[in-house]
Amino acid sequence: GGNLALWLRLKNPNLWAGALASSATPLKHLLRESNSFSKIVSEVYGNVSSTCPDIVRRGWMELFENVKSKHGRDIVQHELQLCHMPDEGEQYSEDIANELYQWIS
Repeated sequence: GGNLALWLRLKNPNLWAGALASSATPLKHLLRESNSFSKIVSEVYGNVSSTCPDIVRRGWMELFENVKSKHGRDIVQHELQLCHMPDEGEQYSEDIANELYQWIS
């Protein structure tokens, strides 16, 4: 992750506005629990465009809202190309959203 991101930025700086590396570090769970990962990602995208952080925040809010209904879970499953999306009976909607958040980040 990190090496490829660095290589891409060095090789073609005119093509890449930024690069993120999210390799699994031993402290990754601390980044998630403290919301630091989201803050770092928002800052990186904010360097590209001032509207990006708001778009990312709205996307997370949509995810957490969509998993509350069957129709919304179908949308999330389609958009993320998931093989299986838990039903409300299998897990609480907040647990589903948190699992997806951890998977994505």
